[in-house]
Amino acid sequence: MKAIIVEDEKAAAEVLYFMINRVARDIEIISTESSVDDAYSAIKKYAPDLVFLDIKLRDKSAFDLLGKFDDIPFKIIFTTAYNDFAVQAFKYAAMDYLLKPINPMELKNAIIRVRKYLNQDIEYQKMLTTLKEFVKDQNRNIVLNTSKGKTIVNKEDIIRLEADGAYTIFVLKNKNLVVSRNLKYYENILEDSHFLRTHQSHLVNLHYMISIDNEGNIQLKNGDKVPISTRKKQKVLKYFKNNLK
Repeated sequence: MKAIIVEDEKAAAEVLYFMINRVARDIEIISTESSVDDAYSAIKKYAPDLVFLDIKLRDKSAFDLLGKFDDIPFKIIFTTAYNDFAVQAFKYAAMDYLLKPINPMELKNAIIRVRKYLNQDIEYQKMLTTLKEFVKDQNRNIVLNTSKGKTIVNKEDIIRLEADGAYTIFVLKNKNLVVSRNLKYYENILEDSHFLRTHQSHLVNLHYMISIDNEGNIQLKNGDKVPISTRKKQKVLKYFKNNLK
């Protein structure tokens, strides 16, 4: 089997390369790429049987790469550092994924499962279609684990997030939720959306920002005021200059 690794972190790519050589010696890694465009070119050039595909790449995402193909002519094992949205999507579509840091035995088992689909293109395309539909819908939502269970929240309903130690307070349009993850975790998930870290303890939905008051706080549409840290001030001011004229 010919394979390509698509991973934007050099160390992570090297570790994965080493693991594959240990658990599946018959897999030939013919290329390692770090961006969507380079990965697309390599796939067109080498026609791999399998692609190890990182979800969050430096420039875009795995789904931007997959969107370049009408039909996916290769099998995929996704890799991800985040186990909330991504894992739900892959489980829903029965697609293989590896959660970083990658466990060698899980890698071996994922490769074994992928081998079963090498000659089952129709079934595999159905799985990919299911995944794409799930992702398209879930891009609007985020699943939060609260003390009362899982709650699906539309990102547009999130006004701001506030750190509370190891917890995060979600301030929504109609209620607040306390979630047992720290703010950094959700900053990583929401960084490609319209959210801005304005302070060590605050992440704000840009769509709810109105102005900066005389005390240097951000005024939000719901009446809340959020502080701006010295480190984040220039970034916040740049946003207001470009978007709130």
